[in-house]
Amino acid sequence: MEKRSPRVRRIALIGLPGTGKTSVGRELAKRLDLDFTDLDQVVSSSAGLSIPQLFERFGEAGFRRLETRSLDHVTSEGPVVLSTGGGCVLRWRNRRMLGRRCLVIWLDLSPEAAASRLEAEELSAAGGRPLLTGPSIFDRLVELDRRRRPLYRACADRTLAVTGRSIEEIAEEIHAALD
Repeated sequence: MEKRSPRVRRIALIGLPGTGKTSVGRELAKRLDLDFTDLDQVVSSSAGLSIPQLFERFGEAGFRRLETRSLDHVTSEGPVVLSTGGGCVLRWRNRRMLGRRCLVIWLDLSPEAAASRLEAEELSAAGGRPLLTGPSIFDRLVELDRRRRPLYRACADRTLAVTGRSIEEIAEEIHAALD
């Protein structure tokens, strides 16, 4: 068995919905021989409810509280590649945890490109993205980007433009930068 990377214990991927955090995270974890965790899945599993059900029952504020608890747990454990939810950076405590416990990589993608990816995948609130409900995924992503871009920038140790790049190319660039 290959040795785990001694230099980086935890890597957290941040960015808008549709940037490929989960896909890149899985590929990167394979390359680094680290565990992969999707924070939204942890939140959902721990609550026994889907993300849309959590938003419906507890609202965004309640969901964010659960997200913070899950982030604290995951980033207190062993080495991991972590895919965060796009709004994880909204809470100061989350940004602080990420900054202290992880190498944070922002997968930067324009709202236009993210909307194109999401629409091509035919994802909707039923698919687990309640903040993208409404007549226009693009309009929602523009608003999310406007609010979150400064937080992504402030939280990230590294920024990686991902427009027009494959999951493998992105994971390889991150992997190469860690060596």
